[in-house]
Amino acid sequence: MPQPNSTRLPWQQGLLDQLASTRDRQRLPNALALVCPPGWGLRTLAEESVRVIGEFAAGVQPSTLAHPDLRWLEPEGAVIKIDKIRRAAEFAVQTVQTAPRKVIVLLHAEKMNANSANALLKTLEEPPTNTHIVLATERWGKLLPTVRSRCQRWEVRPNIGLARDWLAGKGLALDAEEFDLAFREAGYAPLGFDPALDAIELELKRLRRESVAAFMKRDGFDLAHFLERLYRYLVGYAAQAIGSGDQPAADESQQLADKVLDVRRQITTSNAANQTLLLEGLSFALRKLPGLA
Repeated sequence: MPQPNSTRLPWQQGLLDQLASTRDRQRLPNALALVCPPGWGLRTLAEESVRVIGEFAAGVQPSTLAHPDLRWLEPEGAVIKIDKIRRAAEFAVQTVQTAPRKVIVLLHAEKMNANSANALLKTLEEPPTNTHIVLATERWGKLLPTVRSRCQRWEVRPNIGLARDWLAGKGLALDAEEFDLAFREAGYAPLGFDPALDAIELELKRLRRESVAAFMKRDGFDLAHFLERLYRYLVGYAAQAIGSGDQPAADESQQLADKVLDVRRQITTSNAANQTLLLEGLSFALRKLPGLA
């Protein structure tokens, strides 16, 4: 059961219980990959798993915890750099200090570049005693095959029923139709669910009225999330156009959707990507889409 002050999410509980059982039987793998779909709580899963594996205190956020037996690595921009991996490898061979075992966490491990991943391989191939490496990722397929083959995979699967109950417990209870519409807008991800969120059509009209810089500076704005929503909208627009027999509009919308995917790929894989310039290019292309004047 969750410990006091735990932030556990109900759809992750089964995996965490199984992880604790594996720990208690002294069968924890030295390298494991936590796989969680976007919007289903990757950071929470990683933090709760650290508490289970390292038996650190409940209620403490491992991502901000300075502990001699824990190293928490995150990307700098779009990349986990090789220097961080090298320092983690040095930590891996050190003696355990106060916890039952040492833990190294790589959040968004798919953002290791080839050099970083190759630097990690030696530690994965010859893991030191009592050291456990946790690769937390939303994109399992983007990890190098040589890395994947050395990790035991633990996966959280979406559970819409549990997500609906969890949202209702937070005061976000809606009737079935409203829930389905808002959940689709959130990309079927409970942590992105916000029934008050402007519909994507309103967002696009705002983008036409404002400068791109002003549009992006709004509190809480996440360009990658906006592009995910935009992509779903454009694919849906294309399907609607096909249904009404308007093949040119369907083709135009699908081409725009492909551009959106390309821009999202650039901003999530490169620190050098100029997000403002890329969104300006998309904004110009979107003016061709009917109904958004």
